[in-house]
Amino acid sequence: MEISVVIPVYREGDPLRILCERLTAALSELVNSFEIILVDDRSPDHSWLVMKDIASGNPRVRIARLARNFGQHSALTAGLSLATGRFIVMMDCDQQDSPEDIPALYQKILGSEAKIVFARRKNRKDSGFKRWTSRLFNRTLEMLSGIRFDPEIGTFRIMEKFVAEAYLSMPEKNRFIGGMFFWLNFQSDYVDVEHRKRFAGTSNYNLLRLLKLARLGILSSSTKLLSMGIYLGLISSVTSVGFGLYFIAMKLLYDVPFGYSSIIVSVFFVGSIIMLILGIIGEYLREIFEEVKGRPNYIIEESINF
Repeated sequence: MEISVVIPVYREGDPLRILCERLTAALSELVNSFEIILVDDRSPDHSWLVMKDIASGNPRVRIARLARNFGQHSALTAGLSLATGRFIVMMDCDQQDSPEDIPALYQKILGSEAKIVFARRKNRKDSGFKRWTSRLFNRTLEMLSGIRFDPEIGTFRIMEKFVAEAYLSMPEKNRFIGGMFFWLNFQSDYVDVEHRKRFAGTSNYNLLRLLKLARLGILSSSTKLLSMGIYLGLISSVTSVGFGLYFIAMKLLYDVPFGYSSIIVSVFFVGSIIMLILGIIGEYLREIFEEVKGRPNYIIEESINF
């Protein structure tokens, strides 16, 4: 098998038919052997029925359904574990990633020493709000995780088989693909591609989902938030000492009585710092709790054409 294309599916339905037709046409002209792997992340709509219908008429389309909704990154992980190609393409199913750009990625990885080639999106067609939240998401991750993100790079990429195997060898349950591939640090390259509008529907990544993804990226990639607790504690200590010296001076020099308001403000200030640090520690403990249970990253309930 030369190329495997791995695509997570969630609430896409009928547009999948056109996507698979475009993929089949583009790949048929490029290589002799390929497979299209669709992984249903337990979509609540009729996506699985559409996938079964597509697979029944095209043996190159191989489909799998997860037992529950594990999330996009876990669905991608499941697809990578099923892929058998010498090269593996990852892409989304909203058709903003164009199947016709796969040949450019393939030629790039063949003609360079790169082990993974990313598609860098030009002229993004997302809404202004989506672009703003995306930039905020990337800047926050860069600041708190120490990982440098290019906001024009998404899921769309091609990699050699051993890169996927290296990714799969990492046992984390809560997976953040951007940070994990960054940690692998294989030689990479880029191909500029035209970003396209969604074929149908709206993005499943609203602001709340982006915030959850940012949380996962920060906690799984860095301990900087824990270090921030030290700095906040130092700031609180210095501030408290400063306030203390100020009130002592006011008492000695001007005989100003200590007020109820100043005590309450001090208590609330220190208390809020303590609660913030405890909250950060709690988030890391939550991640540790999820990991030590050792539950699988995904469970495949049904598969066809494998």
